[in-house]
Amino acid sequence: MAYSAIAVANAFIDKANQEGISDLSQMKLQKLVFFAQSWSLRLYEKPITEDFFAKWTFGPVIPSLYHATKQYGSEHISSLISTLEFSSGGMPETVTPTIPDPTAELICLIDNILKVYGHMTAAALSRLTHLPGSAWSRAGEEEAVLDNQLLKECIVIEEGRFMSCAEFPYNYDLSRIEKALSDDFITVPEGLETLDDFTTWLREAVK
Repeated sequence: MAYSAIAVANAFIDKANQEGISDLSQMKLQKLVFFAQSWSLRLYEKPITEDFFAKWTFGPVIPSLYHATKQYGSEHISSLISTLEFSSGGMPETVTPTIPDPTAELICLIDNILKVYGHMTAAALSRLTHLPGSAWSRAGEEEAVLDNQLLKECIVIEEGRFMSCAEFPYNYDLSRIEKALSDDFITVPEGLETLDDFTTWLREAVK
């Protein structure tokens, strides 16, 4: 299921608060949602947000998310984003979009997007989206809509180099894990002392 961009952004704001990230500007938030969309399409063959990205000067932008956060400028965003909507009775009300009952898959994706990209500045993330071969660079004219297929195929981590699924942390196909568990019990071996040990073993266990 795909969610509104603001609901996804709020998930990042909440997690960034937990992780002590203090430079979550509206530009950085846009880029984190962009990479979450790209990796969701690459890993799980489905979008995380139903909203579209457009080619703007400083990188891919979801217009609705921009207008909901532009008042922050370059300041850190620590509060969840609220919007004004109209109730069924026609009365305006303030709502805070969130992702209801997020799946383990979704939680893992957001966690790992922050692990990979959360330490980078907004400017660095913007430069990353501008690299040759990126979805932004291939989208055509200014304000063009970025096709999801471009987001899926064009995840660039440095000039001339595209990131593969194997390089993304904890890239587990949950359906394969479920199948392995339903076919037989998996015994966790002794001697797994670190998270890296565990993830290496798990990758092999569900091949």
